Amino acid sequence: MAHIDLRGGRSLSSSLTVPLLAACCLLASACEDADADDEDGTSSDTGGTGTTTGTSTATTTGTDTGTSATTGELPPLYIVATAVSTPEASNTYVKVLDSLAPGPLDLTGAREFAGWSDLKVSGDKVFVSSGEEPLVMRFSVDEAGVLVEEGRLSFMNYSDDASMYLQAFVDPSTAFLVIDSGLVRWDPSALAITGTVTYPILEPREGIPPKTALDRGIAVRDGHVFHPINWTDTANFAMTAESQIVVVDVATNTVVSILDAPCPNLDFASSDAAGNLYFSNWVYSPGATLAQGDAPACAVRILAGSLTLDPTWTLQFSSVTGGHEAAAMSVIDGTSALVSVFHEEHEPFDPAVDDVRAWVFGNNWRFAVLPLAGGPAVDLTGIDWHAGGYYSARTFDDLYILVPGEDYTSTTAYRIGPDGVAHPSLDMDGWSTRLYQLR
Repeated sequence: MAHIDLRGGRSLSSSLTVPLLAACCLLASACEDADADDEDGTSSDTGGTGTTTGTSTATTTGTDTGTSATTGELPPLYIVATAVSTPEASNTYVKVLDSLAPGPLDLTGAREFAGWSDLKVSGDKVFVSSGEEPLVMRFSVDEAGVLVEEGRLSFMNYSDDASMYLQAFVDPSTAFLVIDSGLVRWDPSALAITGTVTYPILEPREGIPPKTALDRGIAVRDGHVFHPINWTDTANFAMTAESQIVVVDVATNTVVSILDAPCPNLDFASSDAAGNLYFSNWVYSPGATLAQGDAPACAVRILAGSLTLDPTWTLQFSSVTGGHEAAAMSVIDGTSALVSVFHEEHEPFDPAVDDVRAWVFGNNWRFAVLPLAGGPAVDLTGIDWHAGGYYSARTFDDLYILVPGEDYTSTTAYRIGPDGVAHPSLDMDGWSTRLYQLR
């Protein structure tokens, strides 16, 4: 099977000898894990994202990007990236669009990048990471919707991978790249590396080395980066019962605290309009819980204005989902959140003979909406069984989720309405994790 994006995280070097520089869902839900075995499943980014490191947005199927004859204003413009894989290779297609009208995404005229490239948007600039080397390219978008390259930045002296699923954007002049020893800081406006952040040495737990969350798990707020670390063996579906969250002060390039979180596999972040941050697990954890007897999944919260976990709030998903494990909690508004719920009963599973990976990453998941204040989750209307992982994206007005089909060879974008109903939008070949509104 072609390599697909269920990335489980990036392993931290036990020696931490390489200096880190500052850089950066989110973004969904998309390339290669640092572990070669991580082929089936993620934030989940991004852009990911379910990450909260940027304002992800949408895409469309139209091509008319001219000025409106009636208002004199430029029409909306969106950009989308999707990675199409075969057993031999992967290629990434980036297309600028003017509508999110339902229907198949026509890749005619899309810009093609070799390998599993990826993109993010910061301000009015588009950043694309190479799928072949640790390189980031910056583009502007002209009035006709054409990408115009403006420059490149290599991270070769710091890492062999500068993919956007390892990047967190803070502001137009500050971004961080996740590397083995911490973070590389760089300036997107100047395309220059400006510093490093070195994480403390973290030891293996229960024989499992630590893994830093990818972009889908990183949150940025009030001059701080919140970066989860978990101990998850994605090859054998094993994990510890706890995670940690590293808090980095952007002004000083230093780690100011490490928070102990009583939840496994934290690798998905989300935030509400008030600035409250929520951290939850990715789609590997149900396999560890159900097949290995590891700890159940849960979510934690950091209140607006705080740098510590809220001691009054921890949500165990099985307590509100009828006993089912769940993953990737994405806040819809200040009162409710979307979560992907694993229905183990949908496909019979015998651990003695069946493949846990095929079970967990098969179409055995349903979306549900849960109240953040407590109470039972309710099934989301409009999306059938799916494969678990997804990325979320916000346009100027709406929340979209990018949901992969079975085997992650196709993706459908859905707009989540205030009525709690999912409305289909774009259908795309490949695994798409990035959807942004440019104007």
